[in-house]
Amino acid sequence: SVQLQVKDNRPPDYDGPGIGVSETLIIHIDRNAKSLADQAIENKRKELRENLREAKEALQRTRDDMRRVEQEVNREEEINSKAREELKEFSERTEAARDKLDEVAAALNDSIFQEEADKAREVANETIAEARDKADLVPVTDGKKERAEEARESRQKVEEAIREVDELAKAMDKAEEDYRTISEF
Repeated sequence: SVQLQVKDNRPPDYDGPGIGVSETLIIHIDRNAKSLADQAIENKRKELRENLREAKEALQRTRDDMRRVEQEVNREEEINSKAREELKEFSERTEAARDKLDEVAAALNDSIFQEEADKAREVANETIAEARDKADLVPVTDGKKERAEEARESRQKVEEAIREVDELAKAMDKAEEDYRTISEF
């Protein structure tokens, strides 16, 4: 328990010194509580996991968008409004996934997770970018068969990005496990 006592410098001629006493405060110390550093690391880890989960969900929706585009371009000779709408959604979702992966990379930068930061940047700026490049070719490609091929290749790049996000999450788990092992010494 803690109690504070404060004394001022009023002279005795003026009823000094004045003394004030606080209420008694009882402080419970939890010996099993995590340190502030461990709590900060845990919060950052949760935020990173959430960003990876959101990136993966956006990529999975993107893959589904591209599957629908594939079906539409296989069905008709010209690209229709439904396929154009799916391509628009594809573009928005790939951008959302890239943003989340960029956030992960920025958070991991200059840390023990530098390798994972580089991987997140690679997925965002290479694999997803390649998928978008292929998707951008779908509406401007002349032949039905060629449009379907561009859509298929774009979907495959998205599937590759999903696998890479999963691998990134596993690598982060491994690096975190290594960090905990080292910190115990």
